[in-house]
Amino acid sequence: MRPLMPPVQTPDNLFHDGNPLTGELGTIVDAEHLNNEQAAIRDTQSELIAILTAAAMEPASTAGQLLAALNKLYAPFNDTLGALSTLVGGANKLPYFTAADAAALTALSSIGRDIIGKATVADVLTYLGLGDGTGRLINAQTFTASGTYTPTAGTKFVIAEVLGGGGGGGSNAATPSAGAAAGAGGASGAYAVCKHTPTGPVSIVIGAGGAGGVSTAAGADGSTGGTSSYGAVSAPGGRGGPRGVAFNTFPTGGNVATGSSGVTGSVIVGTPGTGGSYGILYSDSNATGGGGANSIYGAGGIAITINSGGSGTTQGSDASGYGSGGGGAVSVHTATAASSRGGNGTPGIVIIWEYA
Repeated sequence: MRPLMPPVQTPDNLFHDGNPLTGELGTIVDAEHLNNEQAAIRDTQSELIAILTAAAMEPASTAGQLLAALNKLYAPFNDTLGALSTLVGGANKLPYFTAADAAALTALSSIGRDIIGKATVADVLTYLGLGDGTGRLINAQTFTASGTYTPTAGTKFVIAEVLGGGGGGGSNAATPSAGAAAGAGGASGAYAVCKHTPTGPVSIVIGAGGAGGVSTAAGADGSTGGTSSYGAVSAPGGRGGPRGVAFNTFPTGGNVATGSSGVTGSVIVGTPGTGGSYGILYSDSNATGGGGANSIYGAGGIAITINSGGSGTTQGSDASGYGSGGGGAVSVHTATAASSRGGNGTPGIVIIWEYA
C-alpha cells in the first residue's frame, strides 16, 4: 500500500470556502493533490481486491464483499484459535489439541526442550547416543576354511560362533553266516559363542570332519573331528563312532560315541558335542547302523537299516552341513558279509557377527 498521501497545501492543511461578498477566495485544489487522492483511492481498492482474489471472489457492486471474503479465509480457523485462547500459559508447558475445538497443556521436560532445540536428525541421534549407530549389526563373516579374520571398518565388537568338526561313523565288522554287526554314529562338534573386541586380525582354524571308520574285517572306529577356533576360543571336534562288532546273539546293541571334549576360552556359552546313536541288532537279518549326531548347523548321517529277511552290508551315511557326525555302517548274515566304511562327519564352521 502507498504511504499516507500529503494533506492539501494550505497553512492549516484544511480546505476553506470562499466569500463572494468580501472577495475571499476558496481553497484552490491543485492537480498534484487530486492525483494523490486518485492514487490513494486506487491503491486502497487494489488492497481490498487482493483480499477478494485470495478468497476466490470477483469484485462486484454489492455491500458486504470484504466481510464475506474475510469469513471465507479465516472462519475455518476460529475453532482452533478459540481453543488456544482458552489456555493460560505457564513455564515448561506445551499446548496440544484434544479435539478439533479443544486444547490442553502438557509438561515439557528438559529432555523434550533439548530435542526440540536440535536443528537436524543427526543432532537428535547424537544427543540420544545413537549418532554412530552404536550396537548396530554392520556385517557377518563366515569361515569354512582356516584363515585370518580382519575386522570390517567400524567394528567395535563381535559375537563369534565356533563349531568343531563332526566325528566319523564306525564301520561294521565282517559278519559270518547267522551274524550281524552295526557301527555307531559319530558325535557332533562342540559349540561355543563368545564376545570379543578385536584390535587387529584374529586367527581362525576350522576343524576337519572326522572320516568314517575304514572297511576292515574287525571293523574300525570313526575318526574324531578337528578342533575349530576363533583366537583363544576353541571348540573340539566330535568323537568318532565305535566300530560294530559281529554278534550272533540277538537282540543287542553296541557302544555309542561319547560327544566331544568341552570348549576352552572365555565364552558366553559353550557346550560339548552330542554323541551319535548306537547300532542295534534285532536278528541276523534285521539290523540298524547308528545315526550321526546333528549339530546346530548340520544334520548327522541317517541311521541305515537292513530290513527283515535282508542280507549283505551297507556303508554309513555321510553327514551334511557343518559339525555333524557320520552314520554307522551295518551288515547282516550272508556266507560272509564284508565290512563297509562308516559315514564321514562334516567340517566345523566359524561365524563372526560384527557390531558398531
